[in-house]
Amino acid sequence: MYYSVVQKSRLLQSIKKDSMVSFLSERCSLTFAQLDTILASQLEGNLRFKASRRDKQKLSQGAFVRTLRQGQRNIEACMYTLILLEYLGLAGPRDLEGLSRLGSLMWKVRESSVSKDEVSRLMGGIQDFAESFSRRRKLIA
Repeated sequence: MYYSVVQKSRLLQSIKKDSMVSFLSERCSLTFAQLDTILASQLEGNLRFKASRRDKQKLSQGAFVRTLRQGQRNIEACMYTLILLEYLGLAGPRDLEGLSRLGSLMWKVRESSVSKDEVSRLMGGIQDFAESFSRRRKLIA
């Protein structure tokens, strides 16, 4: 999906203010620079144009590509991790179905206006799901 410059600008501004994005980005394997670069890479235009649209304005094309590749490698590593967990029987179909249901719920929340309390409860549910999926709670308890 390609974003217009205006859409990307609005998206970046909303991301900076979005408590859900903050919550998730603090816990994910992507840095904000990588996320910003991945978003900028979705713009139509050449590499120089895309690099100039990053939140950090003075960025060389080489640095843009390096950061983009780092983010893409992190995303791929995450996918391989999920696949490996399923292959080894550490994550079963129910776990991955739960992840899929959570993704659907996230889309619904993003497309609607929900209260801060509902967002907070959702964040708690996401954290519970992640800890359950990783089996961290099971080892501690």
